[in-house]
Amino acid sequence: MNHRPKVIVIGLDGATWTNLKPWMEQGLLPNLKFLVDNGSSGELESTIPRHSAPAWTSFMTGVNPGKHGIFGFFKGFKDRLYRKELNASSDIKVKTIFEILSEYKKSSGTINLPMTYPPFKINGFMVSCGLLTPSAELNFTYPNDLFENNKIKKSDYALDVNPRNYTENEKERFFTDLIKASETKKEISFNLINKYDCDLFVVVFGETDRVQHFYWHCIDETHPKYDKNESAKIMPLILNYFQKLDSIIGEFVKTYVDDKTSL
Repeated sequence: MNHRPKVIVIGLDGATWTNLKPWMEQGLLPNLKFLVDNGSSGELESTIPRHSAPAWTSFMTGVNPGKHGIFGFFKGFKDRLYRKELNASSDIKVKTIFEILSEYKKSSGTINLPMTYPPFKINGFMVSCGLLTPSAELNFTYPNDLFENNKIKKSDYALDVNPRNYTENEKERFFTDLIKASETKKEISFNLINKYDCDLFVVVFGETDRVQHFYWHCIDETHPKYDKNESAKIMPLILNYFQKLDSIIGEFVKTYVDDKTSL
């Protein structure tokens, strides 16, 4: 059965308007341009500090870091050896929107949202953030048997695609794996949306963040490490990835968005 959530949120981590706007105007991202032209858009103020962990936690709680207690991926130093400890979902001091919806008998599903490891009990399902999941051997879904019950192979799901794991000669393979990771998130999203009647569905594509953290010097001509020859090789790979992601967004719109669904 094809369910249609009342609200769908697609997060593109780190995907700045600095890149998206000119690429949309060049006709490279038609689905994003359609959404901008036919909806609302703008730049949001970030949290203080401007960091993924507090920002995404504020997104799912509606309060600032002073209230939810997450100021970064790491807590303060835990001993005199200056060792750090990762923040976890259990360190969030207030209720998330998923827990609040559960209290009102509403259901939700979320995939790869930062600060959701370990996954916690909600009315619906949760696939925790791959970046913060220590290992694929550990449980990173709620319910625990979410993948097994829906015939999803854990081995098909890439927790993270890290450029540091690729050599200088494997850049094309890195971008190929990025596309595969995003397409897998889409396929799992469609699988679970079709089987769970969610009022709210959230999926975050972290691959955009990986591209821009490690290849910003190929995008920004004013970057001190910008090299024209390197950029000429990498920019087609970057644009190809973003165009694939744009097509994925188009599939979400075509399949699930109607007059009763907000994206």
